[in-house]
Amino acid sequence: MVDANIPEQKAPEKKTPEKKNWWKKDWWQAPGFTGYKIGSVIIALLIWGFVVVTQNPLSDTMFTVPLEVRNLDSELTMLETTNQVQVRVQGTNAELANLSSGDIIAYVDMTGVQEGSATVEVKVEVPDNVQLVSFTPTSIAVELEIAASGSFPLEVRISGNPAENYTLLEPVPSPSEITLVGAADYLDEVGTVFVSADVSGLTQNYHQNLQIAVLDTHGNNITSHFLLSPSTATVIIPVVYDMPEKSVAVDPSVVGEPAEGYEISRIVVEPATVSAFGDLELLNSLHYLETEPIDISGLDDTYTQEVEIIHSSELTLSAESVTVVVQIEPVSRATFTRNVIHAQNLASGLSCDLPTQTMEVVVSGPETDLEAITANDIVPYLDFSGIDSAGEYTLPLRVTLPANISLVSLSPQQVTVTVTGGV
Repeated sequence: MVDANIPEQKAPEKKTPEKKNWWKKDWWQAPGFTGYKIGSVIIALLIWGFVVVTQNPLSDTMFTVPLEVRNLDSELTMLETTNQVQVRVQGTNAELANLSSGDIIAYVDMTGVQEGSATVEVKVEVPDNVQLVSFTPTSIAVELEIAASGSFPLEVRISGNPAENYTLLEPVPSPSEITLVGAADYLDEVGTVFVSADVSGLTQNYHQNLQIAVLDTHGNNITSHFLLSPSTATVIIPVVYDMPEKSVAVDPSVVGEPAEGYEISRIVVEPATVSAFGDLELLNSLHYLETEPIDISGLDDTYTQEVEIIHSSELTLSAESVTVVVQIEPVSRATFTRNVIHAQNLASGLSCDLPTQTMEVVVSGPETDLEAITANDIVPYLDFSGIDSAGEYTLPLRVTLPANISLVSLSPQQVTVTVTGGV
């Protein structure tokens, strides 16, 4: 039986967890503040994106790019065709502002293309920071034929004038001849191969590496029709102050000895003389100019070297250097016989009967020089200097030899002669 006075016991109530506000969640709270950090990054990205889009938006622009020809068979040449490509690229204003046509490459690959007509694909490469949009043409028609070549003198075309009281001397291009490789028909049309030098206002020597151009006989530029070798030339134009001038010989300074059994046969200097400009008194005391030393030690063949000319800083020269050719040849020997002797320095009133015996003369020298002489070029003689009375005298036999030829031996070395006449 249930006691009515005992209160009825209620079952415990089930508590519902309290819902947290979204901003009160743990990842917004200390110490991590993770939510704030994530939010900051998102806001920064949004601001960066806004700046990029509004301040430095994407745009595109067009460049004219020269068309390269790659892997063309060396025996073939390409007749006239498109040599430029129009390339459109896209990028930010900053990227495009720093881009030039030189950063873009357009080319055709001629690998395997043979003589005759063909259509080849144009390929374009752009830097990684921009995007290629389009280019034209995308392919070109080419006509290939067997290449011909020719050498042409290089002309220096001068524009402008040096500063007042300054004078230009003759320009010196290097090289002085250019080889052109191209179609035979185009070679026949070549009128001028030249470089252009602007000397406006110069007060010192002009020294530049210049691009070579080709004109046809009508003055049209046909450079693109050829492969030029080389494609540039170094041009020196002496610029001198109007002052006294003197032509001075250049003396090459050759040091050392050739290999054993060889000798110098001749030395050639080009140019042999140069114009010197400077104070009149200094020029009057100048008889020749030496070069820097040329060492031929141990050489057994002809040697060529371009060397500087040594000169005072108070002088200006029409050429600062010369080309020296040292011809080196094996030393050879040759034997000649003579039976004629000349008398030299025989006093007036005296006479003698010269011997008729045969003399053997052995000489040495460079092969080319020895091959060029004969026995008549060798002149044996007796020197009667100091003999002023008749009598019998034993005199040494002497001989006159051509240039570059040396005496090895002479037999006999002495002869006895009778001098007659006198008081």
